[in-house]
Amino acid sequence: MSIMLLQKILGCVWILFLLSLEIRGQCSKPVLSDNVVLVGTTFEEGSSKKLSCVPGYAPETGTAVVTCLGGKWNPNPQVFTCKKKSCGNPGDVPNGRYDMTGGIDFGSTITAICNEGYQLFGNAHRSCSVDGTWDGQEPRCEAVKCVPHPPIDNGRLESALMEHYDHDDVVLHVCNDDYTLFGKRETICKNGEWTEAPRCTKVQCQRLDIPDAKRVQGGSGPYGYKSTLMYECNKGFKMVSGEARIVCEENGWSSTPICKAVAIECPNPGSTNATITDGSGDPYKYGAILTYKCQAGHTLVGSTHLKCGSDGQWSSKPPTCQVDDNNLLKIILGIAGAGAGGALLFGVWYCRKKKRGKTEPHGTTAEAEEGVELKSAESSKQAEVVDPEPASGP
Repeated sequence: MSIMLLQKILGCVWILFLLSLEIRGQCSKPVLSDNVVLVGTTFEEGSSKKLSCVPGYAPETGTAVVTCLGGKWNPNPQVFTCKKKSCGNPGDVPNGRYDMTGGIDFGSTITAICNEGYQLFGNAHRSCSVDGTWDGQEPRCEAVKCVPHPPIDNGRLESALMEHYDHDDVVLHVCNDDYTLFGKRETICKNGEWTEAPRCTKVQCQRLDIPDAKRVQGGSGPYGYKSTLMYECNKGFKMVSGEARIVCEENGWSSTPICKAVAIECPNPGSTNATITDGSGDPYKYGAILTYKCQAGHTLVGSTHLKCGSDGQWSSKPPTCQVDDNNLLKIILGIAGAGAGGALLFGVWYCRKKKRGKTEPHGTTAEAEEGVELKSAESSKQAEVVDPEPASGP
C-alpha cells in the first residue's frame, strides 16, 4: 500500500469522525440565575439536567428541568429563579408581641417584647431557618407582681394589705393626726416596683420677731402648715427683702421680711410772706417740723406747723399772712385828712370787708367786733373835727 493511499484513508476516517460529532451535538455550561444550582459537568446533546435552589431558597418561576437540544438548552435556564423561603407569621405572644421589622424570610430574626407589667421567660430572639420554620421555643410573658407596700412613717395605708399586687394596682396613704401629707397620695405597682411614696411631716413654724416691723394680719401662734402672716415696716423704714405676706411651708416660713431705715426727705416747702421761726434748713428729713408766724397786724392763714411725713410730703401747704381788717381801718382813719386819698383807702377797706363778709355768717362775733371798732373810730374822728381851736391871746 502506497503512502498516498494511506493518507487518503486516514483523511476519510477523520471526516467521518467529525461528521459523527456534528450529529451527536453538545451544549455549553448554562448561565443560571442567582441562588440556582445545576448538578453535572457534561452536557451532551439530548441530555436533561435538573435545576435546584440553594438552601433557604425555593423555586419562584420557570421549569426545574432543562434539555440540551441542537447545542442549546431548552427552556432557557435563566427563566428558573429562586427566592428566600418564608417562615410565615410566628403567631401571637400572650401579653406581648413580636418585633418583625426585619422581615419573616430566611435569615431574618424576630424579637419577643412583653407588655408593661409583664416579664419575658425564654429566648426573646428567633430566626427563620433553611427549612422555612422558626427556630427555638415560643417565649412567654408573665405578670410581674409587687410585694405588699411597707407603711410610711407617721402614716398608714387606707385599705387592708393584700398578699401581692398586680401591675397598675394602687394603694392610698393617709397621715396620722397633726401630720401633713406631701407628695402623691397614691402609689402604683409598676413592673414589680412601687412608685414613690408620699411622706408625712409635722409642720410647725416658729414665731417671728421682725425688727422695725409690725404684724398686721395673723394670730400670735402656734403656726401650722399654710398659716399666713402679714407684716408692714414701721414709718421711716422700707422692706428691702422677703415678702410682706409669708406662709408656713414644710421647711419653715416662705420668706423673712427685712426692714431697713430709709432717708425720707420732703421737698423745700417754698417761701411765702409767713416767716419760719423754727425748723428751717435743708434737707428736710422725715419727722421734721416747721413753725410759721406773721408780723404784728397780720393774721396767719393756714397751719402754724408743717410736718414731713413718711411719704416724703408735707402735712399741708405753707401758710400765708393777711393784713388784719381792723389794722387797715385804723390806718385809713389815721390819714383821713388826706382827703380824696383817705376816701380811696376807705373804699378799699369797705370792698375788702364786703368780700370777706360773703365767707362769714351774718352777725358773727368778728363782724360785731368790727362794727364796734368802726363806731369807736368814727366817734374819735368826729371829736377831732369839732374840737375848737385854742383861744387866741388877749
